[in-house]
Amino acid sequence: MKPSLICCLQGLSEDTRYHIANHYHCTTHPSILGEHILKAIHQGLMEQIHPWEQYVMEFLVFQWGDRPFSEEDPVLRSLSLSPSRFRTALILLRRKGLVYKLRNQPGGWVHWCPREIRRTFLTARDSEPISTEDLVLNEQDGAFSKGLWEGLFQFAVQLEREGLPLTRQGEVMRSAVRKLEVELDISDEGLHFSRWKGAAGSPVIQLVADCAERLGILKKETHRWMADREFLSRWLFLPWSSRIQELFGLTEDLLLEDHPEWDGLWWEMMRYSGGWISFRETCLHWLEMKGTPFHTSFLEKTDKHWLCTLEALGWVQRKEQKGEVFWRWTPWAPPVGTEIPDMKGYVKPDFEILIPTFFPLHQRFLLAQFADCMGGEPLITYELSYSSVQRGLKRGFTEKDMLEVLEGISGGPPPDNITESLRGWTNDRRRPILEEVWLLWLPESDMWGLDAEKRRKWGIKSVSDGVFIVPQQQVEEVKSVLEAEGCTPVRKGDEEPWWRCMQGEPQLDEQPLTEEAVLVDPRYPSPKEAIPGWKQLPKIWTSGLRSYHSSTLGVILKKAASMELDVLYSFGNNEPSRFTPTEVFRSGEQWLVTGKDADGQKRQLYLKDMVKVQLLSPWNDLT
Repeated sequence: MKPSLICCLQGLSEDTRYHIANHYHCTTHPSILGEHILKAIHQGLMEQIHPWEQYVMEFLVFQWGDRPFSEEDPVLRSLSLSPSRFRTALILLRRKGLVYKLRNQPGGWVHWCPREIRRTFLTARDSEPISTEDLVLNEQDGAFSKGLWEGLFQFAVQLEREGLPLTRQGEVMRSAVRKLEVELDISDEGLHFSRWKGAAGSPVIQLVADCAERLGILKKETHRWMADREFLSRWLFLPWSSRIQELFGLTEDLLLEDHPEWDGLWWEMMRYSGGWISFRETCLHWLEMKGTPFHTSFLEKTDKHWLCTLEALGWVQRKEQKGEVFWRWTPWAPPVGTEIPDMKGYVKPDFEILIPTFFPLHQRFLLAQFADCMGGEPLITYELSYSSVQRGLKRGFTEKDMLEVLEGISGGPPPDNITESLRGWTNDRRRPILEEVWLLWLPESDMWGLDAEKRRKWGIKSVSDGVFIVPQQQVEEVKSVLEAEGCTPVRKGDEEPWWRCMQGEPQLDEQPLTEEAVLVDPRYPSPKEAIPGWKQLPKIWTSGLRSYHSSTLGVILKKAASMELDVLYSFGNNEPSRFTPTEVFRSGEQWLVTGKDADGQKRQLYLKDMVKVQLLSPWNDLT
């Protein structure tokens, strides 16, 4: 549950958006309002807000990171800002559209600062990344790791082809694991410290299964994993730029789920688009921004848990030289912004088909139905054989379908020997053939434009008076002739193979996955909501500094501790001080109170020394 800024704004009431829009002098439309909020941050909004708000924003950006939080989280009690002031600051930030209150199913509420807000806050603080140098490393540049999409594609092909059988414990069968690991061809070396290493079974399979499930491609059934064809079709038809951006965003989500406190480090890495850079310098620059001392342990941990994982997923290159780690984004990573060119493949006379890395996946998926993937870099090799073509026939492909796929790959007809071999393999008479055909009934002996020449050309055979067998591949031609004669035939039977929609130009929606709906508190909150029950307190306790009997003083301080209120107290002839009590207790003959002073430091006071006391309302400090 990490909704975008636009999603959060859409969840607010029109009246709440009206109040927020007044602050930024714009309309209430969520997209326009979101743009103005981010623009205001760029232009110095954070220097204009209340110091309590600044404190909370810095905590959320530099310490808390990419995760919602509850007001009851114990971590918040350790901050120097008292709970009542922290809650007041949250309300002020909600009134500016910087923080949102979300319903945490099945119960309770949490607060969330959207990524766009946090990242813009950081950019406004430091708009220039540290410069990269053209480092010359001793090691020659090796081949890039295959992109995440490669393993995901091979996994999806296997899911759609026959699925993956599961054991009684719900794990993929070992025989299927061994076969799949070979086909995925992903090294698990970089996954040793990732979330997938700790899971049962192969970390590589856990990785692609996790990604496939989040994309909707993986459908988990009781005894088998299968492909959800609707989501698979959508993913295969995405343009490469959209697919890479989606997988990169998915990678970001997965890494930040395990280490949300490193959100700022991810932002720091996203700012680089050039050559090799020291990972130590990257971490050091981020730690300096958040005001945290550098420790080697942090560098080692982020390298193992993040950089190595990113390398395994094909997003970065990583090298070590003289004990120091260097890194850079791969050319296709979104921070680099390299344009993905349109590429064609090559059908060789030796029955090999060479496919470039960024070949359209929906066409490659069709090829995978009747050709075997043999791997290879940088070009991926597929091989045609008798057995692979027979597999394609079982999947509903005809000789014509296969030739159309091969022609689409190379942009022209395949070599003659390929065509002849396909014709021979698809018309094999050495074994029984069970062929799908269509029956055509023509009433009243009217041929409706299907003369003898057309019937002979298309292989239409008569089985009785007015009843004909139509080959599967000729159904559309027959339908066109009948429609031209003014008669649209009634079709009965099963639908065509689902993959036929992939032939020709993509027709599916190429929009990214829709964002999961969340319930946002739609109200425009009042600062007084920070202290529930304030109105029920005796006004004498809140209206000014007063002296009280020791027993009454104990009651007041216990009430302040239970409601997490700040108190103002005078100590002798000194100026009144702010104090946040947490516990009142007796030690021997004396009553004491523990808590934090105005600077957030732990203190312990004797009740007898607190001459005068007043319960403070945090909103009075805002004026």
